[in-house]
Amino acid sequence: MKTNSPTTPNMTAMSTSTATNSSSPYLYYFPVTAILMPSSSSQTHHRDDGCYSPVLSPQTKTVFMTIQRLRPPRASSSSPMMFTLGGGKSTNTQNNRSIAEIIPPCIVELREKFQTFIEQTTTASNQASNSSTSKDAYMFKLAFLDEFYSPSKNRIRKFENLDALFTSCDRFLKTLLKSSSSSIVTNITNDRYPFLLAMDEIAKQSSNIPLLCSHEYCLQWLKNQAILASKYCKQELAKKLKSSTEDVAQISPEDDSDNEEDDEEAIIEQDDGKTCTVNESNDQEEDLTMDNYDDTGLKMLTLMFMTCLEDKFSLFQKKNSKFMKKWFSKNVKEFPNHVIDLLQKKRRKFLHYHHNFKLSEEDMNVKTLIDSDFEFASYLMEHTEDWKVLLDDVCDMVMYKSKESYSSIYGMRNQKSICTVPYSIENVLKTLLTNEMFGERNGMLLDMKFHAFQELDPNISSKKYSTVIQTSVMNYGALFKKRSLENVISTRAIFCGNQVQEVIHLYKTCSYVSKQDDSKAPVKIVVFGCRRYTKDDTNRTRIVDCRLMNMGGFFMNSDFVVNTLGARRMAEEWYEFLNMMLTEAANNHFKAPDPKEHYIWRTLCDYCRVHCKVDITKW
Repeated sequence: MKTNSPTTPNMTAMSTSTATNSSSPYLYYFPVTAILMPSSSSQTHHRDDGCYSPVLSPQTKTVFMTIQRLRPPRASSSSPMMFTLGGGKSTNTQNNRSIAEIIPPCIVELREKFQTFIEQTTTASNQASNSSTSKDAYMFKLAFLDEFYSPSKNRIRKFENLDALFTSCDRFLKTLLKSSSSSIVTNITNDRYPFLLAMDEIAKQSSNIPLLCSHEYCLQWLKNQAILASKYCKQELAKKLKSSTEDVAQISPEDDSDNEEDDEEAIIEQDDGKTCTVNESNDQEEDLTMDNYDDTGLKMLTLMFMTCLEDKFSLFQKKNSKFMKKWFSKNVKEFPNHVIDLLQKKRRKFLHYHHNFKLSEEDMNVKTLIDSDFEFASYLMEHTEDWKVLLDDVCDMVMYKSKESYSSIYGMRNQKSICTVPYSIENVLKTLLTNEMFGERNGMLLDMKFHAFQELDPNISSKKYSTVIQTSVMNYGALFKKRSLENVISTRAIFCGNQVQEVIHLYKTCSYVSKQDDSKAPVKIVVFGCRRYTKDDTNRTRIVDCRLMNMGGFFMNSDFVVNTLGARRMAEEWYEFLNMMLTEAANNHFKAPDPKEHYIWRTLCDYCRVHCKVDITKW
């Protein structure tokens, strides 16, 4: 791959009146984190957010309220984004927070426009509150990120202590219940986390509560936090009782030491109904603190919500490009520093691939896959400024095309699609990383074979990934000439704790057939393709299918055939293939493939075992 030293984009162009710069013809792409906002004035418990101040100063409050009065009321104002924002330049002397920035009206405007887009694009098929693509599902995912994600740090928020974390959970649950049709009596015996400690009752009525009815992982995570909060409250109570008994012991006269009542230790009730003394309770298990808190679930949940919202926010920007260009030009000087940083990082990465990184013919001949191949594949499957919407009305799938030149090979076409399927990522991987390929059943792929499986060696960069070579003939029908495929294939996984977050399945053209045999073969399709499987919920997986390809021949590789004539058919057949494969696998209880026979699955087993220390054969 041709790679030169990356150049740093000139961000002074952002201060001009135009939305693009001289380095690229494309509008800046905004990540969804640019419109995240503090959800409440109680954000003082968050550490090092570096975003917006949690408290409105008197001067800023006046300005902000003036803006709110001037803005006409909107139907979406009651949605859970909820402009209980906080803002203003103020310094919190208790935790030495730095002076934060006011929330610019332009950011509020963009967020409101996005909310309106969500409402307008909610169709009859996803209006149900238990749909993962309903309006409420999107709105409350955004509200969750407001509460638990730090856009300036690009990570989950850091909480000073467990009390701050559980308070945020309680506040988010309160927001959910205010918008639900259920009537839940909170645990009035505890005024510390009334909603969180009533999670058992909330879970029973979750079918009527937005987000909880459509996201299993979120519901289970909140249940887990409720269990921890209950233990935390008992732990704090035990500490107070122990402290009070020690104080009494110090005050009591020595001659009363024989009194049994004075010697009696404080008793607390356990979860199983049994009782024990304060000292016994403290010795049973380690105290709960932020230092030993497992944040894997929170990380996974924010990644799921972020990815889902990014898909929708990208579609919003592509569908409203004129508004985005005008809005950018008008407001660029008002952007907060963290938003400018986000744009700089995105543009720097884009310009690297735009100017300095090109797939070459040599790349399409080698029979190995290395880190840079996977990094490039990962970038292609991100939302960037060069991708344009091709289709968004086929099988709940969105298809994009790009005219960006990522290869020095002439005539490469860029295309990708995004969809979700209602199965766990583990079951999807066991189903789709097998020898059966898309197009094989309908006769599009003929004579498919696998060759030359290469074991990985973690000590050699060119053998970091297990690989296998697949050959076949592509048959488009009687009117078109056949084409040949020679691809080297491998996989890579990312885990969060012991949970699989995503897997990339990568394939690209290589030279395997000898020149003598190749002279008799059909014209070879040149392709760099990848699929990303991402966990979207406990039983839902997001799939991105992306490819750069040259079909060979002037007509076959024309934009009309690839992006007009063939796109809709490709989308329909791909979605049909996914549902057919997954339905059949479900009927067979998602039996894991045999690594000795299914080579693509074997590459993933090897990678997870060696690099992630996870045995996925037990899935």
